[in-house]
Amino acid sequence: MRAPSVLVVACAVLLAMPLLPSSAVGNLNLRQAPTPPPEPSEPWLDTVAPWLAPPAAPRAQLPLGEGLAALARIYHVAPPDAAQVATLTPDVAHAIAGIVTAMVDTEQDRAAMFAAHLDPTGPAFNGVIRAHAAAITTAVQAALPAFEARASAVQRGDPGTGTAHVDAPPLLAYDESGDSVWTHDYALGIDVAGADLYDNHAGGTLFIFGPLGDPSSMDPLLDFDQLPIPIAAMGGEYESGTASMSASINIDMAGNDVYGVLRTPGVMDRNCTSDLLVRRTGVQGAGLLGVGFLLDTEGDDTYLAKTFAQGSGHPGGVGLLVDQAGNDHYLAVRNAQGNGILGGGLGLLLEQQGDDTYDYYIPGPDANADPPKPGGVLNDKLFCDDIPRQIQGGSLLVSTGVLIDQAGNDHYRAGGQSQGYGTASTALLLDEGGTDDYGGYPDHVDGFMGVQNIVGVFVDQS
Repeated sequence: MRAPSVLVVACAVLLAMPLLPSSAVGNLNLRQAPTPPPEPSEPWLDTVAPWLAPPAAPRAQLPLGEGLAALARIYHVAPPDAAQVATLTPDVAHAIAGIVTAMVDTEQDRAAMFAAHLDPTGPAFNGVIRAHAAAITTAVQAALPAFEARASAVQRGDPGTGTAHVDAPPLLAYDESGDSVWTHDYALGIDVAGADLYDNHAGGTLFIFGPLGDPSSMDPLLDFDQLPIPIAAMGGEYESGTASMSASINIDMAGNDVYGVLRTPGVMDRNCTSDLLVRRTGVQGAGLLGVGFLLDTEGDDTYLAKTFAQGSGHPGGVGLLVDQAGNDHYLAVRNAQGNGILGGGLGLLLEQQGDDTYDYYIPGPDANADPPKPGGVLNDKLFCDDIPRQIQGGSLLVSTGVLIDQAGNDHYRAGGQSQGYGTASTALLLDEGGTDDYGGYPDHVDGFMGVQNIVGVFVDQS
């Protein structure tokens, strides 16, 4: 059973924060957003939309080739090969073009804000990014029928299916060949068939790419995941290395997928631990200075991450992870699973069906190493941090973290400042059904509702 009153109250708290739509941003050359006409919505968008701003007014949809060329110019990379793009069916190409148009709009408005030296942690910048997050999610919703039809055709083995393929990092990937391993980062990645392994950012705005989008020039032994992050994107200039792009979308339509790979520690974390961990941060629906969105529509999926992941928003960013079905497993160190950190960041994880598990891990110490390793992973203050915190609807300092699970018998385990815990910010954990258990929080039980710290709300309705 849904509890709109809880969601309305939580959203009202969020909207009371000083975030402004693009129409309030001085004299910047941004599109003004009229009140959109009511349109039928998929349930996931009905739940996500109240946390965003009114959608930025779209321009006329660009043809796919024109939209991809615009992104290529913005990011200073080569456009996708026209022969690969031509393998897409007209319906799929049109659907992708709608999403790409929303992405181009987002980049142009963000570049205008950078040029005007607008504070990325301020309400005006965050209001514009949230408006574009609404426009991007609306475009994704409009595209889903074409992707669903193609996924069904591939599953049936219809003639001519399984052949469309685009691989143009860091701009676009489309795959319908079956089980795949994703290793490059893409502004837009779409997979309609198979059980896939995502060894990439999977809808995170932090990208790794070399000249002309070739990741082969990057040293695979390096982490590319520590703060301070070199944001090559400031002012619209993208260079080899790590950059924060304005929008990253990953859509998976089928299969039991795995997001993230456990490895030996990289050059930074190896001073903390010898245990396996996920090296990268900013993955699986993570937004910094832009919109990161991961949508998985079916399958029993596994999400493995370190920090700043799984529906996480950092300053000037919106991070969204929506999983529509399946018995899914989430594992991260901290700052994940519906988490907001600093300066208006918004992180939201929405689980719609299935018996799901939300958990954390802390890489352990190694007393036999020389010198001994204390455990944990390196934090932004450059020391080894082994304290689990800020997951499952956690937020810190003028940000918003939300986890909503709408059905199923779920298991939650968390450390401190989690499960609906907001510190000078807004946080919500809302479980709408099933028989659930909450490790680490003995007072969190089925049918319990409580308020934690500043504006932190925990609700279990069953």
